[in-house]
Amino acid sequence: RYWYRLYNLMMQVAVRAKDDSLRHPYLERAVDEARQSGDLERDAGLRFDYAHYVQKDYATAARAKREQIKFQPGPWSMNLYAWYCFEHRVCLAEAEEVAREGAAMDGPPAHLAMITDTLAELVHLRGETAEALELIERCIELDPANDYYRRQETRFREILGQ
Repeated sequence: RYWYRLYNLMMQVAVRAKDDSLRHPYLERAVDEARQSGDLERDAGLRFDYAHYVQKDYATAARAKREQIKFQPGPWSMNLYAWYCFEHRVCLAEAEEVAREGAAMDGPPAHLAMITDTLAELVHLRGETAEALELIERCIELDPANDYYRRQETRFREILGQ
């Protein structure tokens, strides 16, 4: 697990330096080490990083991120998955299902607003802007102090010509 620990350190360096290339050689070695030890299939985080940063295979990365929800189900982790899928335009139908499920859960209002906003973006992406507007109005109810949701409301209203 030497390379895995070293990779985690270099990942922090890469984030601070805003240079993802700093993590690549360490990530590749960590993946090799995990493969040899049989740990790769159990480490969704490492598989996500490898697929996303090295392979640039966003669908595979999304599947690894989806697995991580099993360990911490809730609006926050579900939003991380759904937003990733939205940003990279992968697994969109499943992302919408996950976002709907997460938005229907109990949780802190700010987390529920975040996943509801992600759901609104996914719904808008498939052309249902009126529904997206309704979802954003729900975000404003959940987190009225957050100006971002008001800007989203304005954006969707403009798109709808309202």
